[in-house]
Amino acid sequence: MAAAALANFAGAGGIWPSPLAALPPTPEVLAEIRAYHALQFRPRVALWVAWDWLRSSGGKPDRVRQRLRVASENADPHVICFGPGANPMFFKRLGLAHAVAPYRMEETGEKVHVYVYDPEYPKDRGRRVVFWREDGGHFDRFRYGVFDSREGWGIVLVPLSTILSPPRGLNRRR
Repeated sequence: MAAAALANFAGAGGIWPSPLAALPPTPEVLAEIRAYHALQFRPRVALWVAWDWLRSSGGKPDRVRQRLRVASENADPHVICFGPGANPMFFKRLGLAHAVAPYRMEETGEKVHVYVYDPEYPKDRGRRVVFWREDGGHFDRFRYGVFDSREGWGIVLVPLSTILSPPRGLNRRR
């Protein structure tokens, strides 16, 4: 759902003519949302997630702020994925992984607020991931609801272009 919403918001191919949340849940719309959801399980995306997780030492947020592209920047925005960090709880938490679509970023001194669309809270425009510095250098901590780097959660950025190689039938104008 995060990939479908981000593609719609970012204008990647003009998927739907109006905001996704404004469309009625017709069988056609639901089928396309399911197809976008399935895209995240393709080998290309899984390899990207694994590579970015390893590159960031288990999903550590150290350089996420410098790399993150939000939908409003019009430059292959990222889907933010939360999952387990490199710790003994990895396999227990893997099933709780979650993805959100970032659309705006605000920096206020030692904190960065990344506003996100969360499919579990579709009407909540105040949802945000907060990054902050604890050592005065990089933004080395994040929190988003239960996902907190201090509690053993990691964060991975997946470019929308990695997810969007649409299967046949997607990317039609309605």
